[in-house]
Amino acid sequence: MPEIDELTQLLSQRAWDKELNLWIGSEPTLRAKLNGITATTIDLLDLLDGDVPKDDDDIRLLLRTAIRKYLQKLPREQGRRTILIVLSAALLARYGVGVREFYDWFCDDFSMAFLVIEAVCPDFAWPEDVECHPNQLVDYFSDNSSLIKRQFGA
Repeated sequence: MPEIDELTQLLSQRAWDKELNLWIGSEPTLRAKLNGITATTIDLLDLLDGDVPKDDDDIRLLLRTAIRKYLQKLPREQGRRTILIVLSAALLARYGVGVREFYDWFCDDFSMAFLVIEAVCPDFAWPEDVECHPNQLVDYFSDNSSLIKRQFGA
């Protein structure tokens, strides 16, 4: 995982190159590293408002559509750097939504997004029938998306 120094260097660039990144750690820790750059947070759980379908395919479509609508309405100023912090990123993996919506509808020379993965399984004596895969989400996003450029962490 790249050092925080690389994050500071990336954030200090005048323009970005369609940056979609993973942040392993908490949202407050990420916000503390942003050096005053405007940041907006979206919790994907908030997009599943009202009656949620029972079928995974219907949930995938609902979530993908809701993300696209949210991103299209997000106010942005030409030339002003903006960061989108995405919480509950596990929903993207769980329902196979992927990250293309963020890449296509948000990321550009002045807008970058971080998918936040807050916790991994603690080193704990789990019951026999419980398996913990601490890097499952990181591996999912790394293996299934060529759109994610970097991983950073606290």
